[in-house]
Amino acid sequence: MNPKYRSRIEIISSILEASVEGAKKSKVMHKSFVSNTQFKLYMNHLIEKNLLNIDSESKLTITTKGLEFLEHFHALENMLDLTIQKHSIKNDVYSQYLLPT
Repeated sequence: MNPKYRSRIEIISSILEASVEGAKKSKVMHKSFVSNTQFKLYMNHLIEKNLLNIDSESKLTITTKGLEFLEHFHALENMLDLTIQKHSIKNDVYSQYLLPT
């Protein structure tokens, strides 16, 4: 995935994934390919929504709610990829279950 062309939800998921094991802000920024300005906006939003925690040592960790978000995000990603694959294959065994396009 090209970090230049990511949606907001993809940026959020990359920040949360970088925080799974707990990390300092600079490490999370580096792993998730966001600028300092972007990171501050997203970090504050994720903390407000209880998806991310920051401790007294400025270490970021994902919350249970954040883990649930990632689980749902990846499930949707997988479902959409599967749907795209099904539409691209003619006479697929699943074609009877797809809505007409």
